[in-house]
Amino acid sequence: MPNEKPNAKIAVVGAGWWSQGWHLPHLSRNEKVTLAAVVDTNLNPRSNLNPHMESLTHLAERYQCPYYHTCEELLLHRPDIDGVIVCTTHATHYKIGRILQPKATRRRDADLPPLHILMEKPMIMSFPQALRLHDLVTHSQNGGGTGCFLV
Repeated sequence: MPNEKPNAKIAVVGAGWWSQGWHLPHLSRNEKVTLAAVVDTNLNPRSNLNPHMESLTHLAERYQCPYYHTCEELLLHRPDIDGVIVCTTHATHYKIGRILQPKATRRRDADLPPLHILMEKPMIMSFPQALRLHDLVTHSQNGGGTGCFLV
């Protein structure tokens, strides 16, 4: 069909038990999604909740997508992604948000499609971090524009 939208290209940041047990399998079954990448700092993620975790190389093979070790690598090699699901340990969310949000702003300023960011809960570990991310998002919108920040 000529008016059909292309699949959303989604990257998953964090390859722990929640990603491997929920996000990756469900995204891979969604016919409107293309898994664009898996990102994790550890080649062999571990979890006390799932002793049978797959390595990044196995995940990349299973889901037919590349893997990266940092968000910076992801943004460098996959500038075409439509969205990112952040499901890393809670203490890393603020740092990852600080890396992803400026990319979203640059895309908006260049009149490119938005970069959507879903950050698992709890989004941030402290109220001051939440305020700083909120300020970063609202400042990037120049007092208006589109986008949201939910805590």
